[in-house]
Amino acid sequence: MTDPGDRGQPLETEIRDLQQGATEVSPSTENRLRPSEIAERGEAIYQQHKGEFEGRYSGQYVAINVTDGRYAIGPTGLEAIDKARKMCDKLFVGYLRVVGFVESFGNI
Repeated sequence: MTDPGDRGQPLETEIRDLQQGATEVSPSTENRLRPSEIAERGEAIYQQHKGEFEGRYSGQYVAINVTDGRYAIGPTGLEAIDKARKMCDKLFVGYLRVVGFVESFGNI
């Protein structure tokens, strides 16, 4: 799943690396992520920190920058995203979820 002109790692490799503890992705990757890939990366980073998140922040929101692994916690999704964006040097590619819960939004 690489782009023809891309010289970075295949996305599957980068997702596997995140699941195994890596915290950063190649710069070329952030320009080609699909929503499903952002969710996979975000969830992989969440799982790395799950014990800390769920032990200390259950019920709060975590916003994760999937390009560098940095994250912010807040009482609302908007506050978590705002904090995470302020920590970014450049592009924020974010994944948001409630700590300790998996939320699903369907036909609202």
